[in-house]
Amino acid sequence: MWSSLRFRLMLLVLLAVVPALWFLFSTTSWYRQLMMTGIQSELLRWTRLAAVDHAQMLDGAGQLLATLAELPEIQRRDPATCRPLLERLLKDRPFYLNLGVVGTDGQTICSALPVASPAEAAMRSSLERAVRTRALTVSEYAIDRERARATVTAAYPVVSGDEVQAAVFTELDMSWLHQLAAETDLPKGTVLMAMDRRGAIFARYPDPERWVGRSLSVAPIVQTILARKAGVAQSFDIDGTERLFGFTLLESPAAPEAFLSVGIPPSVVFSRPNQIFRQGLLWLGVASVLTLAAAWVGGNVFVLQRVKALVGATTRLAAGDLEARTGLKYGAGEIDHLARTFDEMAGTLQRRDEQLRSAAEALRKAHEELEIRVQERTADLRMANKQLEDVSKLKDEFVSIVSHELRTPLVSVKGALDLVLDATLGPINDEQHEYLDIVQGNVNRLSELITTILDVSKIESGRLSLVRQRMDVPRLIEASLKSYKGLSGSRTFTAELAQVPAVFADPNRILQVVSNLITNAVKFTPEQGTITVAVAPQDGMVAVSVQDTGVGIAEGDLPKLFQRFSQVGEKEAKRKGTGLGLVLCKQLVELHRGTITVSSELGKGTRFTFTLPPYTTPFVLQESLEELLEAAKRTQQDAVAVIALDGQSLAEGLAEASAVAPPDRLEHLAASLRKQLLEDEVVLSVEPQWLAVLSITDPNDAHVVMRRLRIALERVITPPGASASVSMGMAVYPADGRDIQELFSQAARSVAAERRSS
Repeated sequence: MWSSLRFRLMLLVLLAVVPALWFLFSTTSWYRQLMMTGIQSELLRWTRLAAVDHAQMLDGAGQLLATLAELPEIQRRDPATCRPLLERLLKDRPFYLNLGVVGTDGQTICSALPVASPAEAAMRSSLERAVRTRALTVSEYAIDRERARATVTAAYPVVSGDEVQAAVFTELDMSWLHQLAAETDLPKGTVLMAMDRRGAIFARYPDPERWVGRSLSVAPIVQTILARKAGVAQSFDIDGTERLFGFTLLESPAAPEAFLSVGIPPSVVFSRPNQIFRQGLLWLGVASVLTLAAAWVGGNVFVLQRVKALVGATTRLAAGDLEARTGLKYGAGEIDHLARTFDEMAGTLQRRDEQLRSAAEALRKAHEELEIRVQERTADLRMANKQLEDVSKLKDEFVSIVSHELRTPLVSVKGALDLVLDATLGPINDEQHEYLDIVQGNVNRLSELITTILDVSKIESGRLSLVRQRMDVPRLIEASLKSYKGLSGSRTFTAELAQVPAVFADPNRILQVVSNLITNAVKFTPEQGTITVAVAPQDGMVAVSVQDTGVGIAEGDLPKLFQRFSQVGEKEAKRKGTGLGLVLCKQLVELHRGTITVSSELGKGTRFTFTLPPYTTPFVLQESLEELLEAAKRTQQDAVAVIALDGQSLAEGLAEASAVAPPDRLEHLAASLRKQLLEDEVVLSVEPQWLAVLSITDPNDAHVVMRRLRIALERVITPPGASASVSMGMAVYPADGRDIQELFSQAARSVAAERRSS
C-alpha cells in the first residue's frame, strides 16, 4: 500500500497543502503574538488607572482631614458642635465609613458613627504615628472577613499652638475597587485583586466573599507580584486558573505598601485568533478533500490505468513471455514514451533470445569437446604429479642411501686417520701430520654435513620423532659448556643461568641446537673475545641465548641466515660451514613449539635467542597426544591408550633409588621405564605423584598395553613381583573422550577406585 503509485499521488497532493498549512499556522502565531502584546499593555493600563484612583482617594482623604483639623469646631474639641459637622460630611462620601476626632489619650472625642473594634485598633495606630510625625498617616489594611471588605484609617494631627491636642481621622472602605471593576467593561473571566505587602488579599473581584481576608503568600502569582512589584506575568491564579496578569504598586507617601493586579485567561485573549485559525483550518480541510478526490479520479484515468498496462506487460515479460506488449496507443507523453520503449525492448529481447538459443547450442557442443580435452589434460597432470612424487621419493631415498653409504666408508676413513695420527701404525713426520690434520678436518666436516642433511630430510618428510621429556635447561647448558672449554682457545665463556621452570623437550635435539649456536659463535669470535650463554624467563617461555663479541652480521644479511646453504660472514670465519646448521636449528626449535630470533651489529657481535614452552601438565599431555595421533594415522590406527600409575610408590622401588635425589626420582623412573617400552610410546612424569603412559593401540587390544607395561616395570623396580600390586587406570581416546585432561583424570580416578576396592 505505502509504495503504490496511487498512495504517492495522494501524498504529493497532501504535500502541496503543507505550505498553506504552514502559512495558516504562522499567521495565527503572529496574530496571537500581536494580541499578547496588546493585552499586556491594556492590563498595565488598567492597573495603573486603578492605582491612580487609589492614590487620588487617599490624597482627597488627606486634604479633607487637613481642612477639618483647622476648623474651629474641631479645634475646640466640643462633641456637640463637631458631631453634626462630621455627620453632614459623611453623608456626601459613600466610601467614607466614618469621620471622627480622637484625643491624645486615645479616647474618641466625637465621631459621625460609633467606632467599631477593628477600626479602633487602626485608629490608635494612626493617632500615635500622626502625633509623632505631625503629618498625615495611613494605617495598615484592616480586613473584616464577615462583611468581605477591607478598611484603611487615615489620621491627621490637630495642632493648637505648638502642641498636638488631638487627631482627626477617617475610615475608608476599600470595596470601592469592587465597584470600579464591576463598572469597567472588562473581558469575561477577568479578575481584579489587591493585597498588602504580606500577601493578604483586601479586594478581589469577582467573588470577594471567598477571597477577601485570605493570606496566600505561597501562591506563585503572589510571590511573583511581591518580588517584582510591577510588570506582566503569566501564571496560575490562586483559584488554579491560568491567567495573564498585569500588576503594579499602590503608591502613596503616607500609605503602607500594597499591590493591585488584573488577570485575564489566555483563552479569552486568544479567542479571536483561535476562531480565525479554526475557520482557516476548516476551509483548508475542505479544499484538501476536494483536491484529493480530483487527484484520485484524474490519477486513475490519466495515470494508473496506463501504468497498470505497463506493469502487466512487465510481469508477463519477467515470467518469460517474450511476446508480451503493452497494447497502449503511443502519444507524446512520458508514459506513452515509456510504453513505446518497453515494446521495443521486448521485441529486442525476443530477437536476442533466439540468437542466444542458437549460441547456447553451439556452446553446448563446444563444452562437450572441452570436457573431453580437460579429462585428457587431467590424466596427463595426474601422471606428471605421480612422476614428481616418485622423483621426490627417489630424491629422499637417494639422500638417505647416499648419506648412509657415505657414513660407512667415512667411519673407516676416520678410524684409520686416528690410528695414523696417534702413530699407532708407525711414526709420521710433521709435514705428514699437517696434511693428515687437514684430511681429518675435511672428514669431520663431511660427516657433519651428512648428519645435518639426514636430519633436515627427516624433518621435512615428517619422519623425525622427538623423544621429549621433562628437562632442566640450566643443567643442560652447564654440561654443554664443559665440552667447549678445551676448544675455545683464549676466548672466554660465561654463563648467566637464571632460575627457570623445566621444559618439555628432547635433550639430545636441544643440545644439538645449543652446540650448533656455540660452534658458530666460536667460529666468528676472534681470540680474546667473549661468548655468553644465558637462560632466563621471557613472556611465559624459557629463553636460551648465545651472544658473542665477534664480527657481527650486516642487517641486510639477517634474513638469509635461516635459508638453505646460505653462508653469511664466511670471509671472517676460520672455516666454512655447511649452510644447513641454522636451518636445522630453526626446524628443531619450531618442532618444540618454540621460536628462534637473531639480532646483530657489525663489529660488536651477534645474539641468537630461542624459546621453549615450560613443562606444564596440560601442555605436555596435549602435545604427546597430538604426536601419537599423527603417528597413528601413518599406521592406520585410530585409538590412543592413556594409562595413569602411582609413580611415587614405584619410585621408591627403583634399583638406583638411593643414588637419586627424592625430587628427581619420579623423572628418573620415567626415563628408566621409557627405555623398556616401544619407541613410539610416551612416558611422562605428572606432578605431584603420577606417571602417564600414552600408547597407540587398537581399542580391542588396550589390555595388551597394560600387560606390556607390567612386564617393563618388573625390569626397573624391586623386589621382583612388586609390579603386580601396582594400581593402574586407563582411558582410551576417542571412546572415553577427546580432551586429554579429562582422559588422564578418568584414568587417575580408576586408580583411586581400584585402591578402595582392594
